[in-house]
Amino acid sequence: MAKKKQPREVNDLWPQLKELRKLTGMTGGIHEAQALQLKFWGIGAFPHVNHKELKVLVDTDRQDVTYAWDKAANPPRDLAKRLAAVVTWVWQLLGPTWRVTVKEKDKILYSGKRLASQKKAADERRAERVRRSLGAGVAAGDVDKPVADDWVKFVADD
Repeated sequence: MAKKKQPREVNDLWPQLKELRKLTGMTGGIHEAQALQLKFWGIGAFPHVNHKELKVLVDTDRQDVTYAWDKAANPPRDLAKRLAAVVTWVWQLLGPTWRVTVKEKDKILYSGKRLASQKKAADERRAERVRRSLGAGVAAGDVDKPVADDWVKFVADD
């Protein structure tokens, strides 16, 4: 008797999105799945906005996600709670250096802050690239240690 194939759980997608977060951190680009997730979160968080008018603008250079619309009905009472959830989700999806802004027409309704500094995140990405390029033989804490000195000695011996 053949085993029945289990249906794919929605929770299976989150690890894939987390992997895309690493890729976004390295390349600065946004995958289509991430952009779609941002749009869906906006539709869920801002039910008073017509989903066809909701724009999600992603600026990868400045690491900003902007939710914008021209007109909307009365916002729900728990809009602040919904907005806090969107900010947390964006940080989980793209990283703590990203900022969320919400605009209605030309009026800024919310302009958040980053959870972590961009410089610190850039330093961490650089260290991670160095770790990967040096291979598994170097311990995580040894990134700035005598590997460069050994290389100079090796080249000088030639």
